[in-house]
Amino acid sequence: SWTEHVHHDDKERVLQSISHCIDNGCSFWSAEYRFVKADGSIAHVFDRGNIVFDTNREAIRIVGAMQDITERKHFQEELQRSESRLNTIFESVMDAMITVDDEMKIVLFNAAAERIFGCSAADVLGKSLDQFVPPHYRWGHTISMREYGSTSNETRQMGYSHDVWALRANGQEFPIEASISTVATESGKLYNVVVRDTTEKKKAAE
Repeated sequence: SWTEHVHHDDKERVLQSISHCIDNGCSFWSAEYRFVKADGSIAHVFDRGNIVFDTNREAIRIVGAMQDITERKHFQEELQRSESRLNTIFESVMDAMITVDDEMKIVLFNAAAERIFGCSAADVLGKSLDQFVPPHYRWGHTISMREYGSTSNETRQMGYSHDVWALRANGQEFPIEASISTVATESGKLYNVVVRDTTEKKKAAE
């Protein structure tokens, strides 16, 4: 009667997992699958139990519990959709978007950043943001970032009385406009930096 309620698209996988446990003498089995309730509605469940063997090592029953995880699955699916939408936005904006952790190590680097700085995300993830700051600005830049992170959670322009400059992967310095915001996570604070190449704007102004 239990197998009649296992969703037909999941039934073969679930029964094979039980058979695999029995064939290998496992005493514990678990699986996630869809369960068709008496009213015809479908629930996502997490099922687990101890397989009981007789003296001849033949499986005679499973004793365990089933947990309804439908709400959790729906939340995970919505979270995945939200992350997909955010990733699409992150990759499609025209400005460079870079996220760094408390140690100023790069954790996110979008397509516009790859284009503006002339390198791939794979080459810079996990490395210091300093590689994009001209050497004579690095000390002041690091101090400014940390001071901002310790006192504010608001987005602000990284404005100075002098021009702000960045460094491309090929060593070329170029003028930028930049804004920064922070977000607190369980693993520490993240800094989100939006960078706009103002080379053409500066030329036009001159």
